[in-house]
Amino acid sequence: MERQCRLCNILNGSITGKENQLIAESNEYFSLASIGALVEGWVLVIPKKHVISMKELYIEKGFINFTNYMIRLIKSQYSSSFIIFEHGPNKCDSNTSCGTDHAHLHILPYQNSLYIDMLDTGLKWGECTTSQISSIVGSDEYLFYSEISSNSEWEDPKGFIHVLAQPVSQYFRRLIANQINRANEYDYKKYSHKGVAIETNNVLSRAIGYR
Repeated sequence: MERQCRLCNILNGSITGKENQLIAESNEYFSLASIGALVEGWVLVIPKKHVISMKELYIEKGFINFTNYMIRLIKSQYSSSFIIFEHGPNKCDSNTSCGTDHAHLHILPYQNSLYIDMLDTGLKWGECTTSQISSIVGSDEYLFYSEISSNSEWEDPKGFIHVLAQPVSQYFRRLIANQINRANEYDYKKYSHKGVAIETNNVLSRAIGYR
């Protein structure tokens, strides 16, 4: 395709490297270890079709099935509660997407809630389920955050949404970096942490192989 999209190019094999190897895929979705991950087990769920945000995809059966597969896989190796988030751009080259104009959902095993820290940033958050996101945001950009306990799976989870008045970059990464006292490492472009991505890929790929 003419668009230079990192995620599309990983999928079609134009970009290689151990940190970019697919963990799993279905007919419609694939998963990668997140570049810039500050904790091991941090994974992206990505649609194979090139779309900007996840807002229309959360209700798709293929997405739900693949996401639950990944949650079970991560849980089998990292045994933790999860936080899930999306930086939801609605146009190419928005600062909200921070250079990745291809929809993706972050899933990571993480014991602490980000919610109080989210409130402390001064943004206003409303509750919603993932199936409501599209109707709430329309053509606006957004941030979405949810928590899934270790004994739950993805159905139509409730979470918190903020409709952005202006683009914002790497919002949730900043909060996580602050919580673990690595505030200066939030930027995945400067701190790629490829070793963490490779180890996540190795652990989860081996787990698939043992099944």
